[in-house]
Amino acid sequence: MDQIIIQTLHGLVNGMVLAMVASGLTLIFGIMDIVNFAHGDLLMLGAFVGASVVGVTGNYWLALVVAAIVIAMLGALLQITTLRPLIGRDPLTTILATFGVSLVIQKYALWQWGPSVRSSISSIPGTASPRRCWPA
Repeated sequence: MDQIIIQTLHGLVNGMVLAMVASGLTLIFGIMDIVNFAHGDLLMLGAFVGASVVGVTGNYWLALVVAAIVIAMLGALLQITTLRPLIGRDPLTTILATFGVSLVIQKYALWQWGPSVRSSISSIPGTASPRRCWPA
């Protein structure tokens, strides 16, 4: 029974993350008429920044705040330098520009943090367990 609850919570969390990304894409497209392919990569970069801060300080809540601030500043910089000049232009131009930004962010993350999988700590002590959540 515990496994069902755990899997349900995991599904809800994953659904909330996808809903957050989708609402951000809708907001950007609705306001600026720009399809932003770098939106998901900004989410990934925020997760990496947060994980790095947790690794250095051990404080999850500080990492949450720092990651939000860093990605907000990066998003503002991207909006000013890349997206604002493209408002009203051909949609293909904006798609290519945001796809290029996406590739740059992906390659930066790969260069900075590497391709290997790492474990992370939980925000609530005692909730992460190494046991498997599916039958062997």
